Amino acid sequence: MRFLFFILLLLIIPFINSCKDDDLLEDGTTISQEKETENTVENSYIPGKIRVKFSQELALQVQTTVKATNKSIKNNSNITKTEVKSVDNALSSLNVTGLKRTFPYCGKFEQRTHDAGLDRWYDITFDKSKSLTKANNDLEMVDGIDIVEYIPIIKISDHSKNTFSPSRETKSSSNIVKTENNDIYPFNDPMLKDQWHYYNNGLNYNDDPDSNMKKGCDINVLPVWENYTTGNEDVIVAVIDFGIDMDHEDLADNIWINSYEKNGSPGIDDDNNGYIDDY
Repeated sequence: MRFLFFILLLLIIPFINSCKDDDLLEDGTTISQEKETENTVENSYIPGKIRVKFSQELALQVQTTVKATNKSIKNNSNITKTEVKSVDNALSSLNVTGLKRTFPYCGKFEQRTHDAGLDRWYDITFDKSKSLTKANNDLEMVDGIDIVEYIPIIKISDHSKNTFSPSRETKSSSNIVKTENNDIYPFNDPMLKDQWHYYNNGLNYNDDPDSNMKKGCDINVLPVWENYTTGNEDVIVAVIDFGIDMDHEDLADNIWINSYEKNGSPGIDDDNNGYIDDY
């Protein structure tokens, strides 16, 4: 009888432990689900850093605190206290080392930044050993903090290792590229044929019928380039993704230069846009 009881006890103990792991929390999730969420957050977002949006009143208080510590808003100074008790208590528990605006002071454009509420966003830097999910939960409970966000870890591929070897193109004496399929392009860019959204000759459709490479699936831009314009050097294009290769043969001679900063004084925001020496 004792032996049977012992066997039953061995079977029940793991069940009891599993129930403990899956105990429901106040928000309806289980402990195991919370652990899984925390692991995902810790692996996907920057440790020791979180982004918040203050209410208008709290943002003004923070700006007042910056000025009171003889620091400059224009220099996007770093502080560790807001002088608002509820906020500082939360920051203290995280061992905060820095609090600064996400969008820096931008000189003559500052009113526009204020009108859009961008001056209310702040990045908080704290002890990396502290849990991001706990930081999020603690800050969400503070009056005056409207939004709390994690900051994603951005992984950028090393494109410098990629090589391209033209296979179909044969250059003519003019600035024209002719492929083996007798398609004419107005530029000697070896990658243009792969930009199917500009001009799609369907060359790769047979290789991948499920793709968008079907002939004619494009914006038909070639007639515009051939009959109207290929661009105007007076138009300044801003690249807002992962940046550009400033030494690229197509770009090196066409990079816009901020003459105010280049010909201005070093260490001074000569064009008053919030950035120093951004020439």
